[in-house]
Amino acid sequence: MKTLYKKFPTRQSIACVVTVLAAVFFAFSFASNASAAGLKTVVADKSEVQGTFTLILYGGISASDPENVAILKREGDGYSIEIEAGGRGYTVMKALSANVALAEAEKFVRRSIEARRLTHIAKIIGPSGDIIGFEVKALYEPDRFGMPVVVNTRYTLKGDTVHAWIRLDPGIEMALRGDS
Repeated sequence: MKTLYKKFPTRQSIACVVTVLAAVFFAFSFASNASAAGLKTVVADKSEVQGTFTLILYGGISASDPENVAILKREGDGYSIEIEAGGRGYTVMKALSANVALAEAEKFVRRSIEARRLTHIAKIIGPSGDIIGFEVKALYEPDRFGMPVVVNTRYTLKGDTVHAWIRLDPGIEMALRGDS
C-alpha cells in the first residue's frame, strides 16, 4: 500500500513567496504614484549642505540594524516630505543649522556596528534643478554585504510633496533573514 505524504512548504519557499509579495506590494505602491515625478539624487560634498533643515532619521532600531538613512530636508522651499516607511519608525527634528543637521545625520547612520565610519551624501534634486535636500547613508564593508550602500531610496514629487521610499536592498534583507 502506498502512503501519500502531504508536502509542507519549506522555510525557503515561504521566504520566496514573502519576497515576491513584497515586490508586488512595492510595485503597486510605486504605480499608485504614477502621476508623481521621479526626483534624482547626485553625490554631494559636505560643503554643499547649507541653510536650515528638517532632519528625518529613519530606521536604526538597534545597533545591528543596517536599515537606516538620514534625510536633511531644506526648510522654506515650499516642499513638504512624507516618508513611506512601511511601518518602520522615524524621528523628525526641525530648524537645525546645516552643521548640526549633518553632524546628527552622520552620527545616526554610523550607529550600526556593521557600518564603516564613512558616509555617502547625496543631494535630492527638484524638477527645476534646485536642491530639495540631502540624504546621508552609512557605508558598509563590501565583503560583509556585497555592496557598500545597503539601503535603497527613491524620491517622487506629487504636487509640492516629496515622497521618500526607503527599503533595505532585497538581497541583503533575505541574507539577514537567513534565506540566502
